[in-house]
This record gives sequence, C-alpha cells and structure tokens, in this order.
Amino acid sequence: MKRSADFWRKHGETKYRQLFETNRDGIYVSTIEGVIIDVNQAALDITGYKSKEEFSGLNTTRHYVDPEDRKRFQREIKRKGYVQDFEVRLRKKNGSIVYCLLTSSALKSDDDKLIGYQGIIRDITKWKIAEANLRKSEKERRHAELRLKKSYEQLRKLARHLQNVKEEESKRIARDLHDSLGQILTVLKIDISLLHKQLLNPSMFEGNIKMLSDKTKSMLDNLDATMKSIRRISANLRPVILDDMGLIPAIEWMAEDFHGSS
Repeated sequence: MKRSADFWRKHGETKYRQLFETNRDGIYVSTIEGVIIDVNQAALDITGYKSKEEFSGLNTTRHYVDPEDRKRFQREIKRKGYVQDFEVRLRKKNGSIVYCLLTSSALKSDDDKLIGYQGIIRDITKWKIAEANLRKSEKERRHAELRLKKSYEQLRKLARHLQNVKEEESKRIARDLHDSLGQILTVLKIDISLLHKQLLNPSMFEGNIKMLSDKTKSMLDNLDATMKSIRRISANLRPVILDDMGLIPAIEWMAEDFHGSS
C-alpha cells in the first residue's frame, strides 16, 4: 500500500480520505497501464475482493469482459479528458459479471502528461436485470396480445361459420317443410274438401261405399306420410337417440339412415 500512500501525499488530498473511503460508489485510482493504485471499500464490494492488499497492484484490464471496452475507454479519455456513464461489463474475482457505469477523468503529472485515471464505478447490475426483465415482460405481453387477437379472429370466424350453418339449416328445414309436408297437406286438404262436399249430398254415396272407403284410405295414407315426415324432420333437427344413447350411437344411426335413403 506504499504506492497508495505516496499518491495521497503527493497530491495533497489526505483531507478527502474519509470521503473517499465512505462513498457508496466505488472509487479507484489506476496508472495509465491499468495497475490499481488505490480503491475504496465500495469498489472492493463491486469487484468481490476482500481487501485493498488483495486488489492493489492488479491490472484492471483483466476485469473487462470485453477488452475492446478498455480500448474505447482510453480513447475517449484521451480525446475528451474524461468519460461519463461509460457502460462496461466487469468480471468479479469469482468470475461472475457485473454491469457498471464508469465516470472517470485523466490523471496528469505536473508537466501535463497523462499518467493514470481516477473515477467512480457505479454498479447497475440490478438495474440491468430489471431492464431485461421488463423487456422480457413487454415481449411476453406483445405475444399475449397477438395470441389474444388471433383467438378473437378465430372466434369471429367461428361465429360467422355458425351463423352460416344456422342459415343453411333453416333453408334445409324450409325446403323439407315445403317439399314434403306442404305437398302432402295440400293433397290432404283437397281430399277433405271433396269429402266435405260429398257429405253435404249423401245421395252421392248410395251404392258407392267403396269410393268413400278409398277416399278415407287415401286420407289416412297421407296422414301417415305426414307423421313420417314430421318424425324425419324432427330427427334431423335433434335425433332422440342422441339424448337416449349418446353421440356415437346417434352418428351411427344417422349414417345408416343416410345409407338407406341414398
């Protein structure tokens, strides 16, 4: 630590020693080659070293995760005389990585020659982790929004499809009612109308019971056909077997019915 003591005596800054040691940010002094002259306790905490004796004399170059950062740092100070909030990744004693902001200035000799650097090291690892988590959360949120939008579009398509199915089913029922029940009921109405006229003139049936029997037989046949049509349309809408035995038997029954009618 002789080098550290010599530095403080030479620069007449012993009165700032307490401020140096108690600062919550890391403070360092190094040569231009990167050899550590002095650090405070906060700098030791950031880099993972236990004592100044352990850290003093080490070369800062070894702590840069990316050696190019060290070169950029030197170029900036040479050009401007300082760097402010210079973001770097440093490697701690145990090998783990810490994100830091360096705010440093050139340390010059009496003849204005650059002899080293002095500055502050601020640990921003927690902030970087929080920032990464925030970006991850934002990315997940966007993905969730896209999935929600996709689901919404699928629901809209499904709703349109169900509406189309409903309309087609209504058209089919209307055709069945018109083509099956409508024609049968029309014939039945004609037969009943003729029978009514004949009943108003009983003399028309004298000796012609067979004609009356045939007419009522035709009407009964039309009624049977009407009942069959009603049962068929009802079964197509919702087969009774679906409630009694379940989906699979209902599908099998409909398949057999379709095969038998085709």
